[in-house]
Amino acid sequence: MVMKGMANARIPLFEYMPGNRKTVNEIQKSLRLLRRTGKECIEQRRKAIQNGEEVPLDILTQILKNVAEEGDCGEENMLDNFVTFFVAGHETTANQLSFTIMELGRHPDIAEKLQTEVDEVIGVKRDIAYEDLGKFEYLSQVLKEVLRLTHQCQAPYAGRNGKT
Repeated sequence: MVMKGMANARIPLFEYMPGNRKTVNEIQKSLRLLRRTGKECIEQRRKAIQNGEEVPLDILTQILKNVAEEGDCGEENMLDNFVTFFVAGHETTANQLSFTIMELGRHPDIAEKLQTEVDEVIGVKRDIAYEDLGKFEYLSQVLKEVLRLTHQCQAPYAGRNGKT
C-alpha cells in the first residue's frame, strides 16, 4: 500500500480528488503502521544493544551504529531512514525473486540443479541456520546471473549518458 502511495504521489492533486479519499486514507494508515512498527524495532534493538545482547548485523544495526558515532540525528530522521531501507529492500528483493522465478521457469535444468543444492544443504531441516547460507554456491551464482540479465535488459532504456 505504501508503494501504491508513492506511485500515486506522482499524479498531480491525487490526494485531493474526491474519488481517491478511501485510497489516500488506506495509504496513510499503512504508512502509520509501518512507522509505528519501525519505531518499535528501533526501540527493541536499542535495548538489546544496551543490554549487551547479540544483535544481527543488518541495516538497522548500521543505522544505530552511525547515530552513535555521528551523534543524535533525530528520531524522525532515523525512522525515515529505517522506513526507506525497509521499503527499498522489500521492493528490490521482490523484483529479484520475480525475475529469478521467471528465469528458472525458462531453464528447468537450472531449476533442477538448484533444487538438488537446496536439498543437499537444507535437507529436512525446519529452520535454516545463518551458516547454511554460505553453502549455497550455485544459488549465489544463479542470483548473480539474474541480476546481470536484469541489468542487461535495462541497458537499452538508458539515456545517452548511460543512466536510467
